[in-house]
Amino acid sequence: MPRSLNEFELISRYFAPLSGREGLGLLDDAACLKPPVGQDLIMTKDMIAADVHFLRDDDPFDIAWKLLAVNVSDLSAKGAKPWVYLLGFGLSGQEDDQWLSRFAQGLKEAQQAFGIHLAGGDTIATAQSLCLSVTAVGLVAEGQMLARSGAEVGDAIYVSGVLGEAALGLRQAKAELPKDLQDFTKAYFRPEPRVALGQALVPVAHSCADISDGLIADLGHICKASQKGAVVYLDQLPIVQNLPPFNLSERDLRILSATHGDDYELVFTLPKAREDVLFTLSKDLGLKLTRVGEIIEGCDVKLVDSQGHDVPIETAGYRHH
Repeated sequence: MPRSLNEFELISRYFAPLSGREGLGLLDDAACLKPPVGQDLIMTKDMIAADVHFLRDDDPFDIAWKLLAVNVSDLSAKGAKPWVYLLGFGLSGQEDDQWLSRFAQGLKEAQQAFGIHLAGGDTIATAQSLCLSVTAVGLVAEGQMLARSGAEVGDAIYVSGVLGEAALGLRQAKAELPKDLQDFTKAYFRPEPRVALGQALVPVAHSCADISDGLIADLGHICKASQKGAVVYLDQLPIVQNLPPFNLSERDLRILSATHGDDYELVFTLPKAREDVLFTLSKDLGLKLTRVGEIIEGCDVKLVDSQGHDVPIETAGYRHH
């Protein structure tokens, strides 16, 4: 941490202003949580590390935003309303006051966007790379959490938003694609978890997951938990439209959109008899909802083209090492 600040000064200056009443002003060693009557607590935890999940010279605002967004996205996939989070901060010693100020600003704006606030955490100095962790807590009506295990044969499979924007944004950030095509870097650095959609799906969906590792991989998690299979139609995937010509065919873009992680959209299943609900939901949220496949007997996820032929996939999604 900066030599000008000790741990308590760092917390007081940058993080105490972000805390809510549950965090007790970050003056205690613990938070005090009292969930509303009839609500279940939903908890999730994600960690990110420098040079693994982000680069050292990335904007600290973006690092903070994405750190919180990936956790809130997990809550959204459970139909939970974000409530509070705990922050784990392993500082490498390279983070100065300016870096910390920018990081705290990113957390502040993400909190406001997602409806969540800081309740506590811990900071340490480490000889290793910068490492960050969030434990996020959400609320859902008792017994109503959306699980991966509820998919049923015949369910329609839907995804929210547009897939593949984060994949293009990452390539642009790495200078592998020109930004004059259209700048997709915001989709990669500052994803927007589908908080409202997740809560609206609670009475409708049989199963749900967020698309963090890639559509095929995350749908595979639903299928494994539900002991079912799935077929996904390549030509039905909602992908980026009207791109100028560049070194990626539409088919390759569709495959990339099916397999790349970091979209943080939702993939969910519901009975076909309830699909009409989605028209109103899509209109109310101003969010595209697209049917991309169906749940079938079996245990595998198949990606097929318009002729019904299997589309070979080299990598189904991101793998944690």
